[in-house]
Amino acid sequence: MILGLLLSFSIDQKTPLRKEKFDWLRLIFLAIVFVSLTLAFNSVSALGWLNWQLALGLVITVIALWIFVVISNHSSRVLIDIKIFKNRVFDFALLAYIFIQVANIGINFVLPNYAQIADHDTSLTAGLILLPGSLISGLLNPVWGAGCTIV
Repeated sequence: MILGLLLSFSIDQKTPLRKEKFDWLRLIFLAIVFVSLTLAFNSVSALGWLNWQLALGLVITVIALWIFVVISNHSSRVLIDIKIFKNRVFDFALLAYIFIQVANIGINFVLPNYAQIADHDTSLTAGLILLPGSLISGLLNPVWGAGCTIV
């Protein structure tokens, strides 16, 4: 953590900073989207795929997301610039990022469990299996971030 904090000073600000007002209304609708989606899919484990809680949660999610998009298109305040999703390069890069994160989380879940359950290793050994990847990622984050510029 301390190393990450020290290395964060090596990233330069490329664009000037602007003071923006925070949009609390859109934050509330975005929170409703994520909470209702999470609660909807949590109901599947107990009640199955065909249940009223899933349907209601998905309806609330869609309505809150629609309201969020409508407000975003007519607001001068910044929370998330949804116009960025019109850029195909950004869309494909985001999709690739999501797939990489799903694979990363899956591997970080499966490897320690495999070590403990199949190989009968200790939790320390299972955690140490993930250590090299975490160290490499932590040390190289300033290098990867320096190549990106926000326009």
